[in-house]
Amino acid sequence: MIECSGAGDRSVSPSDADIQRVPAPAHEEAPSSETSETGENIDIEQRLVRYAQMMRSRDLLILEARASGISESRIAKLMGHSRTTVRAALASEQ
Repeated sequence: MIECSGAGDRSVSPSDADIQRVPAPAHEEAPSSETSETGENIDIEQRLVRYAQMMRSRDLLILEARASGISESRIAKLMGHSRTTVRAALASEQ
């Protein structure tokens, strides 16, 4: 166990010590978005495409981590996802 000193003087296991806690981003006002001739929201479509790309890269990272020997539960903990999410990403490539 790694001893942490300070307020509370509690012990932290090495598996928890290397996980950085990142605060959730503050909600911003939705940017004004353009609409196409058909009335589609261009900004939201671009954001959806970027999200889909991020999800694909997330799944690839999960696969890479598992191939290097990291357990499903450890991957889930480090990424902040449920083990079910990790399992689904792993199953999608089998």
